[in-house]
Amino acid sequence: MRKFGLIAGISAAVLIVLFMVLYFMGIFKDKIKSKDLYLYTIVYSQEASQPVISAAKELSETINKVYGTELPVFSEAEAHKGKYEILIGKTQRNESVSYVDKLRSAGYGYGIEGKKIVITGRNSETTILALQDFIENVLNRNNGDNANASIFYSEDDNKTVQGEYLLSELSVGKTSIDKFRIVYPGEIVNGEDILADSLASQVSEITGYVLEAVCEYDIDDSAENEIYVGDVEKNAEMQLNENQYYIGFDGKKIRLYGNSSEALYRAVNTLIELFLETADKKHRIELESGKIYDFDLSEMRAMSFNVYCANLTNERVDRVLDIVEKYLPDTFGVQEATLNWMRIFHNKLGHIYKYVGVGRDGEARGEYSAVWYNAQKFDLIDSGTKWLSDTPEVVSKVEESSLNRIFTYALLSRKSDGQRVFVINTHLEHKSKEARNKQIAVLMDFVDNYRDYPIVLTGDFNSKPDSAVYKVVLGREFLDSAKAANVKYEAATFTNYGASESIIDYVFVSKNGFEVEEYRVCNEKINSNFPSDHHPVLVKYRLK
Repeated sequence: MRKFGLIAGISAAVLIVLFMVLYFMGIFKDKIKSKDLYLYTIVYSQEASQPVISAAKELSETINKVYGTELPVFSEAEAHKGKYEILIGKTQRNESVSYVDKLRSAGYGYGIEGKKIVITGRNSETTILALQDFIENVLNRNNGDNANASIFYSEDDNKTVQGEYLLSELSVGKTSIDKFRIVYPGEIVNGEDILADSLASQVSEITGYVLEAVCEYDIDDSAENEIYVGDVEKNAEMQLNENQYYIGFDGKKIRLYGNSSEALYRAVNTLIELFLETADKKHRIELESGKIYDFDLSEMRAMSFNVYCANLTNERVDRVLDIVEKYLPDTFGVQEATLNWMRIFHNKLGHIYKYVGVGRDGEARGEYSAVWYNAQKFDLIDSGTKWLSDTPEVVSKVEESSLNRIFTYALLSRKSDGQRVFVINTHLEHKSKEARNKQIAVLMDFVDNYRDYPIVLTGDFNSKPDSAVYKVVLGREFLDSAKAANVKYEAATFTNYGASESIIDYVFVSKNGFEVEEYRVCNEKINSNFPSDHHPVLVKYRLK
């Protein structure tokens, strides 16, 4: 029996070694033979952008050119699920979902699952990178001799690029950040859902890990590691002042508390700052079991943001919302905000913000130059929209203007101390210099009636710093916050996604009423691309 057992053991070892040799020789690896290409269909996600669809068709054309086999291209909504598919982008096929789940936020690549090939990234831009890489490194790997190659694709061709991030890894205590889930309360009081999304977006930006942000009511399983944004546990014993927030960690749960959207915003951003401090500490942070932080209630934030009226894809909408949530301005003026944009902002940000303004063609027609304000911080005293023309009370324009142009104003009273600030937002004519000169004159005449208040003037002025419009504004007792700020992060504000470099968006403040702490052009990419053809301009200030 011992002899038999010894022989069996040796035989098993030989078989294992033989299998490994054959595997590394490629005998048992997943592969697709070029003669079987005719069986395949290229299937793209039903939410694919037009550039991804075009790239999928280019893939089909390249395969036909190299192998002489033309593959049909369909949306997953049109294609019946089959055994032989090349899946493009984030389809709902199990193979795509499994592959995407392993990618970081800027990651992309391609791999084989049985008889299916997955080519994808986490968004349109990275999916196109994956397709370009596949064409260059798989279809062209034999220097044009692919027509004679018997293997079209094998496991050896699999490739994943995860991207580069400020923190390649991050652990809280002994737990990697990607093991955490973000949870917010079912009853939204202080914009907890918005701030949970903001935390997830910022963690993704600095680490690449994509964390789930979920309402407590939607949880149907238990997770060992969670980040609570807001009072998920209904902790009545947590007593905080208006100017305080709390961060604590018990080894499993990170808890962020605050009694207002501003307090929770501070908690989220302090946590991100603590994460970033780990860059010199082997990417590991030890949070305190519980700490209360104080903050200055007097600091406020104003933003100007041309959101671009076209191309409202889901991915771009998410980027626009992400960058507003990241900075959570107390007021933000929007330009090119169509009715669809206004609905998007209201549906997503309505727990915190209210707005004033109408469309430039009257009521809900045409683009808005609305002022959004944090309704937890401010009471609205007065508001309105005027037309930049000789008849500002009615829908109208100056003769030289190609379109109706407007400005919207809001007189706000800060709830904490009753201080008032007058916020104006506008979007001047884009074609005619003569029209802009007339429009700014109308606006400045209106402003003169409100000089008793500190004034924040935001907008897309379609005018560079050497223009007559810019000089008129400064000549009427305003400061360019880019020049007045103590800390400056300057850059072009209009880039047209890399095709231009101009400063035409501004946040002006009236002289003597403000201390401008910081000026920032928010020119970071969100999920591999910019939110708009304009960068938001953010100013941190205090009223004197």
